[in-house]
Amino acid sequence: AVVSTQSTGCLMAIFNKGVAHMVGRLSPNFLAVCKPNYTEGALVFTRHICTGNEEQIIKASLSFPSEYASHLSFGFFFNAAIVYCMPQLRKVPMTRLLCLFILVALPTLGGLTRYTEGFNNLADVLVGLA
Repeated sequence: AVVSTQSTGCLMAIFNKGVAHMVGRLSPNFLAVCKPNYTEGALVFTRHICTGNEEQIIKASLSFPSEYASHLSFGFFFNAAIVYCMPQLRKVPMTRLLCLFILVALPTLGGLTRYTEGFNNLADVLVGLA
């Protein structure tokens, strides 16, 4: 079970990176990270006019889907599956339901903080959580 969970996590990370490179769009804070040099007079916006840190520019240009939200949801849903299958919690169904609700609500709240802090668009977070 552990090996299949690790391989599923690796496949999710590869899929997430692949989609981000194919579809990726700019994050809301891209211009603050890029710090463009407008004096060059370029009509087309390219990375060459960015004066910010190169690693941060690359991260800010790959906002869709939110990698942070997808990793959160994968980890917490894996834990929710473990809680659901625990035989000790079957005797107290409300406790199990509360545990499952918490394990689903936490990654949702964690992903939404990426939106409220301006690192991702709302659609990026929702797709990352799915």
